Amino acid sequence: MRGGDLRINSELSLLDMVISRDKGSINVVVDLLAIISFVAATGLAAQFKIYLNPAVPITGQTFVVLMAGAVLGMKKGFIAMSLYAILGWANHIGVLSFSMFAGSFLSKGYVIGFIVAATVIGYFVEQGWGRNPIRLAGVMLIGEIVIYSFGLLWLGVFITSDQILSNETTRLGLVYSWGVGNFWIGDTIKLTLAAGLVPTLTKLIDTIKTNAR
Repeated sequence: MRGGDLRINSELSLLDMVISRDKGSINVVVDLLAIISFVAATGLAAQFKIYLNPAVPITGQTFVVLMAGAVLGMKKGFIAMSLYAILGWANHIGVLSFSMFAGSFLSKGYVIGFIVAATVIGYFVEQGWGRNPIRLAGVMLIGEIVIYSFGLLWLGVFITSDQILSNETTRLGLVYSWGVGNFWIGDTIKLTLAAGLVPTLTKLIDTIKTNAR
């Protein structure tokens, strides 16, 4: 902060804007709780699913991932989504009894995309892109493209010839049908909500901190 400027640093994630970074032990506890909260939220969002195809269900997970990057920032967003993936695979191999994942094995590429997307969004938010909804929407669109890229690549590799034949289409056609066609409208809505919510919360936090000085 310089001179009489009471605004908080714009190059921070929402979490870093809320808490003071001058108390080490408290910071660690808050960070852990925030990370665990987003892991739990991602797993919870996986429980509410709608299947329009046998491979990839509609869930609220992408909204949580977009918010994780903006709220936690790059490093903690990466940790949260990586921990979610680890716990999900632990269930997949029978270590955990509670399912953290949604969908079949064919949908697991999206989970890898979650990790990269939260990291990318967190990076740009920490560069000051979290205050403007248009700029943030662009960043979150990149995040969505990352999620789709990993998800569709995984689908393309692991869809079987029998599945292609039974659906009377090509591999590319089935990948699009199962991985894109049913999702882009809902993901656009989730992106719009997240891109509008984060700057609103940023301004609210900014106002509260300014008035408290």
